Amino acid sequence: MKKFIKIFTAALIIAAALPLAYTSVKAEWFPDDTLVNETTVECKLSNPPITIADVTSSAILESLKGDDLPVQAILTVGDDGRAQGKNGETLCDLSVALDEYLRKKALPVFRITDSSADAFLNWMKTDRRITDASVASSSPAAIRKIKDEFSSLRGIIEFDENSDVKRAARVANAAYAQICVLPESLASYDNVRYIQARFKTVWAKADDDVFSIKNCIASGCFGVISENFALTNSTLKEYSGGITRTPYNVAHRGLPESYNENSVSGTLAAIRAGATHVELDCYLTTDNEIVFMHDAGLARTSTGSGNIETYTSGQLENFRLKQFSDEKIPLIEDIADALKDSEVILVLEIKSAKTELVDVLAEKLAGEKLARLKDYLTVISFDKNQLLKMKSVLPEIPTADLNGKSSDDLKTIVKRSGEYNSTVDYNYNAIDKTMNNRLIARGFIPWTWTYNGEVTIINGLETGIPAMTNNKADSLTSLPAKVEIESAQTAAPAVGETVRLKVTGYDGEEKIADGVATDVRVLDDGSYEVIAKYDPSEYYLSTSMYTQKQTVTVARAEKGCASSAGLYALIPITLSLLFVVAERKFSK
Repeated sequence: MKKFIKIFTAALIIAAALPLAYTSVKAEWFPDDTLVNETTVECKLSNPPITIADVTSSAILESLKGDDLPVQAILTVGDDGRAQGKNGETLCDLSVALDEYLRKKALPVFRITDSSADAFLNWMKTDRRITDASVASSSPAAIRKIKDEFSSLRGIIEFDENSDVKRAARVANAAYAQICVLPESLASYDNVRYIQARFKTVWAKADDDVFSIKNCIASGCFGVISENFALTNSTLKEYSGGITRTPYNVAHRGLPESYNENSVSGTLAAIRAGATHVELDCYLTTDNEIVFMHDAGLARTSTGSGNIETYTSGQLENFRLKQFSDEKIPLIEDIADALKDSEVILVLEIKSAKTELVDVLAEKLAGEKLARLKDYLTVISFDKNQLLKMKSVLPEIPTADLNGKSSDDLKTIVKRSGEYNSTVDYNYNAIDKTMNNRLIARGFIPWTWTYNGEVTIINGLETGIPAMTNNKADSLTSLPAKVEIESAQTAAPAVGETVRLKVTGYDGEEKIADGVATDVRVLDDGSYEVIAKYDPSEYYLSTSMYTQKQTVTVARAEKGCASSAGLYALIPITLSLLFVVAERKFSK
């Protein structure tokens, strides 16, 4: 009996030790751990990007033991499952990298390839229990493989110089990835804005050079990757304030204070007003047509009554929208037609509980009529079943979860995002600055709703809010959305001196304005590379905006040609000479 008790006791000890064999206490790394460095360096920018270290050598790894740290650090995983350097040399075990170098002071990103994915999976299953981390690769298949096993890990797709930016958001979303990494050569303000408008976060990869880092910062990206992360940190400290990107102007139900909600007229008006997105609500008719209306009931905004989903699309033609003007209740084809000549994105909120709506949407997007809409479509919903259906049926279409609450912790958000393959779209009253920073540190762009009043919306621009779903999109119509340096200048640029800028408003209108050069260097061919700062006080805005670098030339008079002033000075002399010649001729 004593022998049995000893064996039984030993078995209990072994059983108790099994979880520790699977994952040590040290190994557990979850969101909400208090030691994680969740904000970038002290920086006066309202919306600075985070700093990300690319750990490509032992020296960079050792520098993580200091106090000047990045928010995230990328560890390249070799085929043997160990951290490796740029040339394939082994740096250390992944466990050592986490415990001795990152130390929960920087969030880990594991860079994998198709050939190292299995080794990383084995490490995750046998050595570590970690969820507050990301996995990056240039291979969408490798990311999808990891995400299928560990959905809470954030996915990152690394694109190269030959990648098609227009497809990046869809490629990333289909791989269950939240973040797109662009090389600096592709990280223009327009490219970054195009991708981030589709719910994907962009990180830009900079050289170890201040011009390169500032160029990436001014792209509007949410993260700057560099081997010299200390240089990125010190560069961020140089800024005296301002914003690096302007918000997305998301027109809630169109322009609901002046036009029928969820209508073609409201959509067209929002486009004219400078909306970047139009957010509309949809249901499914009994004959499987996608129809737009905010309420399930018809009575408030139309001449109909009863529930919209109990009618066929033909029957709905008997009712009219009535809030501001007489027009039909639109189908998705009508809205797509209204959007076709613009770059405005449809944010489709699925209000219906019928998950077959997603099947209908997939079928329509595969057809010729709505083919273009695939590149100008995102989906949001409060209904987790709709988000899960989107993940399985239309994984390439980015989605956002509307269920965020102020009481949510990071574990809940990360778990839900991974499960639904969605980003977050919060009521702006439910997310404070601390949570906003914690989400951005993890690669999320916090979209927010619903803003009212011109003052509130303009303040959102000045403080660098990423995206504002609002009821008055025309508040931003004439305000600057982008600023860039004119490539031809009239005088040689110098730091602190005036340079000519082109300012583009939300409505697409362009104007020439003055800015101040903050960084200038002379190139070998005599041209200049310039970065500038713009003070939009003429718009009564109290923030600053920054340009990306621009190669500029200075207009000079052509060799052998006199200036116009000189020509004008020669006129009286020439006339005098002609008069003398004529007088002598006639006097003979």
